[in-house]
Amino acid sequence: MKFLDLILKQTKKEGKAVCGDYFLSARIRGAQFYILCDGIGSGVYANVSAIYNANRMMEMIRDDIPLRDCCRILAQSMHRARTEDIPFAAFSVFRVLPDGNFVGYSYEAPRPLLIQEGRARVMAAQQYSAGEEVFNEYAGLLFEGDQIILYSDGVTQAGMGKGIHFGIGEEKIAEYFTAMLSVAEDTESHQGWSDIMDDLMAYVQTLCGGEDEDDVTAAAIHCREGRSMVIATGPPSVKEKDELMAKRFTSFRGLRAICGSSTIDILASMLNLKVNKSVAPPSLLYPPEYEVEGVDFASEGAIMLNQTLNLLGDDPEGFYLGSPVELLCTYLHEHDCITFLLGMAVNRSYPEMMFRQLGMHPRFEVVELLADELERMGKWVTIERY
Repeated sequence: MKFLDLILKQTKKEGKAVCGDYFLSARIRGAQFYILCDGIGSGVYANVSAIYNANRMMEMIRDDIPLRDCCRILAQSMHRARTEDIPFAAFSVFRVLPDGNFVGYSYEAPRPLLIQEGRARVMAAQQYSAGEEVFNEYAGLLFEGDQIILYSDGVTQAGMGKGIHFGIGEEKIAEYFTAMLSVAEDTESHQGWSDIMDDLMAYVQTLCGGEDEDDVTAAAIHCREGRSMVIATGPPSVKEKDELMAKRFTSFRGLRAICGSSTIDILASMLNLKVNKSVAPPSLLYPPEYEVEGVDFASEGAIMLNQTLNLLGDDPEGFYLGSPVELLCTYLHEHDCITFLLGMAVNRSYPEMMFRQLGMHPRFEVVELLADELERMGKWVTIERY
């Protein structure tokens, strides 16, 4: 599965308390959305305008309004803002699907760049009308190693009044990236792209005579192969689904984990896997571990997942017990795309009320909570129910 890294760089205009640009990103219904708004002017009013319009766009997206219609509605509002007291902002918005297909729009903003095979080019646009306003549409497919670059006009207007009449412009920025990539040693990692974007911000400042003459925002959306893992937990709701879960589990490319002794039994039986249980754990902090042929991690179910939820926000560098819970947390931190194979059978041995008495969440609930927390961490999470 493809995964997207975001590298965001931003500076505010010299002498201003806040930046007049605002950037939002969110994963909604399986797609990743990116919004950059540039409020008119600079300072507090520009900041408020940018925040207002970025959040308005995001709320329309969450309300399942088609993205082109979202842009048309916002562009029409910006036309009113030219004569009425309405917060005005230029904007760019992109939606990227897990397979790399993307669509984007911009209004009164620089055209984005697409970088493929070390060459940057300004994206070709199709124009749409929104009453008396016009906005651009972009579409394409990202492959591993490609980038989309979004930026505010603080980048394209750099150098204006200092020997460059209208600023450096989009095409020159594309040429700059192509030149930078030809000499950069690392163009694959997050850190490598962070350095490249830092160089861009320094270049813009140099063009402006060493000062931040405007709010400047530049974001690189870097597509790479995602590190994937699957967690199977809980027996399926009916026995007929055991084989479906087993086939999905064994065909998964990436790290494979099982949480739940019943789930281990089912998958081992369906897939003819050898199972060895480790020695008895020293305490409840150490849920029992299993060695399962062809499986990277195997331990207990709902209790294990509750303990994992409690530790997930901690830095794995601080782990020291070496418990299965810490190991699973480390795996979750290390991987980008996490798939849960969630069996929907009701556990008669451990009623829901028993979990609540112990201050824990039942299996269905803890998986949802883990998914929410992982998405807040920037992971791509899928729950498949059986």
